Amino acid sequence: MKYCIKLVIALTLILTVLPSHAFGDFFTSLAQRQSIDAMREQGGISLDQHFQEPQVITVNGFYYQGHNKKRKGSVWVNGEQLSEKESRNGITIERLNKKDHTARVILNEGAPPHAFKPGQKIYLDRYEMKDAYQ
Repeated sequence: MKYCIKLVIALTLILTVLPSHAFGDFFTSLAQRQSIDAMREQGGISLDQHFQEPQVITVNGFYYQGHNKKRKGSVWVNGEQLSEKESRNGITIERLNKKDHTARVILNEGAPPHAFKPGQKIYLDRYEMKDAYQ
């Protein structure tokens, strides 16, 4: 009896799937699929020239001064290690603040510093700061 029920369910599923000839086109219609294939044959599409990746500065992490105070703290900005008071590519590490766990970073010469926590990033085109989880 159990075998018959399984057979009926299997046949029902098979018969409902067979008429849907677009089984492989779940996310595109036939017209969309044809236009994608035509673009591939022509060598793909070119992106709009006005499109640019947003400039982002990310503070990947930092550590504070060592316990023997011989070594200054370091900050990783966009994957590059910078020490306190060091400047590279227009980015200057002003200081590390142990109390509120931030790194004060100057993005442009003469601009006020921004306080970053580890993982935060700032989009330079709109000066919008986001946390790592956003």
